[in-house]
Amino acid sequence: MELPELWCGSRINKISELDDPALSEEITELKNHFLKKFDNAPLGYVRVPGRVNLIGEHIDYCGYPVCPMAIEKYILVAFGISDKKKEFLHVTNLNKDHPDFINQTDVIEISVDKIGWTSYLLSGLLGIKNEIEKKLKSKEEFEEVKGLCIAVSGNIPEAAGLSSSSALVVAGSIIYSLVHKFDTTKLELAKLCAQSEKFVGTSGGGMDQTIILNAEKGTSKLIEFMPLKLTNCVLPEGAVFVIANSLVKKNKATSSDFNIRVAECRVAAQILAKKDGYHPWKTMSTLSNTQEALQCDVTEMKAKVQQYFHESPYTKKQICEELGIGDQDLDNLCLCPKTYSLETFKLKQRAMHVYSEAERVFTWKKYCESGESIEKFGELMNASHDSLQNLYECSHPELDKLVRICRENGAYGARLTGAGWGGCVVALTTMDKFPAMKSALENYYAVKKDVDLDSVLFAVLPGEGARVIRE
Repeated sequence: MELPELWCGSRINKISELDDPALSEEITELKNHFLKKFDNAPLGYVRVPGRVNLIGEHIDYCGYPVCPMAIEKYILVAFGISDKKKEFLHVTNLNKDHPDFINQTDVIEISVDKIGWTSYLLSGLLGIKNEIEKKLKSKEEFEEVKGLCIAVSGNIPEAAGLSSSSALVVAGSIIYSLVHKFDTTKLELAKLCAQSEKFVGTSGGGMDQTIILNAEKGTSKLIEFMPLKLTNCVLPEGAVFVIANSLVKKNKATSSDFNIRVAECRVAAQILAKKDGYHPWKTMSTLSNTQEALQCDVTEMKAKVQQYFHESPYTKKQICEELGIGDQDLDNLCLCPKTYSLETFKLKQRAMHVYSEAERVFTWKKYCESGESIEKFGELMNASHDSLQNLYECSHPELDKLVRICRENGAYGARLTGAGWGGCVVALTTMDKFPAMKSALENYYAVKKDVDLDSVLFAVLPGEGARVIRE
């Protein structure tokens, strides 16, 4: 088997054409591991970046735009086909803490009760497999490639809110697409990857997969949904974005917190629609759907949230009374298996964050277009974190501490990035202010044990999206 010349319309470069010595060295190391493990050379390699979201947190799954960029940390995956292997799939990791995964049959099973690092890779494989089978008259027509060998390495911090998990989903989808000659566009592949990630039980909105696949070096992207659309966003001149890791790990697939927020937003969307007299309120799946149906702007929607919701949490019984439905109907309309047991819902706070955050993204876009001062961008980031901390309640004391250190030592703005409950903060500063902030953050890490400073504290530039490399 040979790789095609093009992947999703982009040329597949040879290793000899790379102008990145560090990447070339990592490919060599991974290739040696692959040869030793599988006694076979790889067909090719996939480099998939992490991402940092600059503004617009927890609103992609509500249908609102976000503004992320790819970062220069990535996972690197070697893949090939072995005719000596009896199993259908064998996955190994350069990190010895991660055990090998072997699948003896062509059935890919992912248990939402037992999520590991390979679950995300398998999600990407399974998503493309299902899509290929869907296009055929019968599953029997599909001849799956046997003996797929995959080796993984990388430097995206795990469970840090920088999309290491989505990077694995994307890598799996790219590899399965290539070996089964499934051709599509990067935008379509992003949609499939977002759907695929639901196999691990996460109801995300598609931001991570979209930027990972479509990022361009030197620019962040405004990502709009329904329909999916990307626009370059010119960042303020002299801006330096710094990532600081709280070292608190939170895997959103193994916790219900993320899915609870999705459910609360869906319930809020339906109650808002019904209270405002929109009769087909059951069709409302996101807060942006409701805004569109009611023909209001986000400022008007904030006023409706203030008008229709009380501060205290709603019980399941109260929600059913508001909507005039039973428990089973609520489960079917708004919840998922991980949230069926949820008994209380904070609706006013969640909806207020979403509409306020959407407003901040629209303002951020205007600032990018008008060349606004760096201070103005910082103000939006600060307001975003405060909302995430107080209204969405997805921060963590360590994140709040890092944000405070950044703000007090030269950051124009700082906020948590990613789902929260742990992970990283992103701070906006300039080169002249960076040394003081870096020094203060180094003092924060000085009392932590066994910390590699370069892996937890680093400046980021807008990096390129996923790419395929061949021998």
